[in-house]
Amino acid sequence: MHDFPMPGGEPEWHGNLGDKDLDSLFGFIEAYVECPETIKRPFLPFREKKGGSFIGVYYSEELKYARDIGYTVIPLSGYLFQKKESPFKDYVSTLYI
Repeated sequence: MHDFPMPGGEPEWHGNLGDKDLDSLFGFIEAYVECPETIKRPFLPFREKKGGSFIGVYYSEELKYARDIGYTVIPLSGYLFQKKESPFKDYVSTLYI
């Protein structure tokens, strides 16, 4: 919470993110996700008995981490935001650092 940006400003709806690179997105994204069978404790919450592929809405930074640990992530649509410095930075710095 201290060092990471948060969504700020007015959200902007994008109905087709299929051609966008996940690293360039920041916001809440509806994505097609495939969880590899090698992951025993899935990172993204979703319950489906038919297999490890699903569509859900997640924060972009969670999707980036999931991709980094082996998930396949294809952005579909979502609300994109500008990155804003954490409003908790001064508070956390004063109390804990």
